[in-house]
This record gives sequence, structure tokens and C-alpha cells, in this order.
Amino acid sequence: VKKLLEPCFEDLTGQEVSIMICEENALGISVIVNNRYDGLIFRNNVSKILPRGAFTNAYVRLVREDGKLDIQFEPLTFEKFDQASDFLLEQLQANGGYLPLNDHSGPDDIREELGMSKKLFKQAVGKLYKQQKITIEEKGIRLKN
Repeated sequence: VKKLLEPCFEDLTGQEVSIMICEENALGISVIVNNRYDGLIFRNNVSKILPRGAFTNAYVRLVREDGKLDIQFEPLTFEKFDQASDFLLEQLQANGGYLPLNDHSGPDDIREELGMSKKLFKQAVGKLYKQQKITIEEKGIRLKN
């Protein structure tokens, strides 16, 4: 199948695309992008596990010189920070106002619990903290009353 795919030489950076999950390899998950291009979701950008053959939407992180695409599930724009902080607020409300995660939590714990990278989590926490919507405690974050 990979031999039938063509290199991408248009700038799709940041654009939402349709992907089909192919297979997991040493670098991450191999995908077909828009039924035409060869793409890869690097292991550190895998925020959800989908079965082989599944279709979903994702975003182009980078168009490489060889025409292959680096893909990620989250949008590249500042919109994702708003989405992440809104999602974090929803999760806090759904869990009695407390989550046992903070900037000392491991990236795998954060990804497993919230489906986002540690970097995005920290940015969302920072935004909510600056807005005085949460407090940061020794073992987690708490919604302010």
C-alpha cells in the first residue's frame, strides 16, 4: 500500500486531514493521510489508541522534505489551549472539583487520564491558574469555589 502513496509537496501544516491507521512501528504509528500521502504520528504525539484500519481526523504538524507528513491529533493553533483548558475544567467538575495530577505527574499518567500531552496539560493548568479558577496543590489541582 505504501508504494501507491505519493509524496506531499503542498504546505498542509496546521490543516485538519483525514487519516487511516496502518501499523505501529519503532517511531510511532504509520498512517495514510487524505487517501494519498504517507504520514507518521510519532510515539510522543500519540494521544489515543485506535485499531488498525480506523479512520479519524488529525492535523499536519510538518511536511518533511521527502514529502512525508508528521501528524498529531491535536490542532496546532492557540485554539487547542482553549479546548484543553475547557476540557480540564469539565474533568475537574466531573471529578468533584479535584484531579490528582499536577506538573510533577508523569506524561503517561496525564495522557492516560486526560488524553493530552504533559506540555498541553501544563499550559491549560497555567491558563486556569492565571484566571484564578483553580489552585495547585501538592498532589493535584483543585477547582476554586
